[in-house]
Amino acid sequence: MAAALGELSAVSPAAWIVVIVVLLSLFGSLWRVFHVLYVKPRDFQIETLEREIAKLKSEEPGMVVQPVPTDDEAAGPLPRSSPEPVREEDPEEACGSISAELVGNTDPTAECLRDLRLALQYLGDRSETDLQRQGVFEFFVGKHVIWSGFVHSVSMSHDGVVSVGVAPDKDEQWKWALVDFDESRRGELLRLAQGDRVVISGSVERIHLRMPVVAGSSIEKTVP
Repeated sequence: MAAALGELSAVSPAAWIVVIVVLLSLFGSLWRVFHVLYVKPRDFQIETLEREIAKLKSEEPGMVVQPVPTDDEAAGPLPRSSPEPVREEDPEEACGSISAELVGNTDPTAECLRDLRLALQYLGDRSETDLQRQGVFEFFVGKHVIWSGFVHSVSMSHDGVVSVGVAPDKDEQWKWALVDFDESRRGELLRLAQGDRVVISGSVERIHLRMPVVAGSSIEKTVP
């Protein structure tokens, strides 16, 4: 170490000056290269952009820069909410419980005993209480009815009973009365076809699944 320091101290001042001049020359050369490669191109790009902007302004003097719309403005006005569809009320729900009209009624000429549609409406009333439903069933059982409607089905059970389904409308699929006849009426009932308009009479024996089961005494086809 001491020897190295001694050698450095032995270098003349003129040699140091030469080294410093060489380093400055090298630094200057590096700066010129950096200026050519980085500084001048950047200045050129800035100058070019300024010229393009000035050119655009001179060509379109009346051009107005439109502000960029916000997200809410770009989305446009909110769509108007469409009114909720009006729910059509079921006639049986709209009239409330109608079963109370029959509870305790002993009138053998009540309208529902002559009108199948009305009878099924009473029996299908879903707003009734259990007690009201029992009262309605009790009203119908044992009553003599005369109903008109359309043949929904004709079938024969294993014990020979022929059952005719009679609905208030030709296209009714869920509500009808079941009218039972004994096997002696089989030939007469074979002539019935689905959709025939008929008038039936008989006494209500029971209520099954809210449908009256009638012991039929007569059935007649009528002219539509």
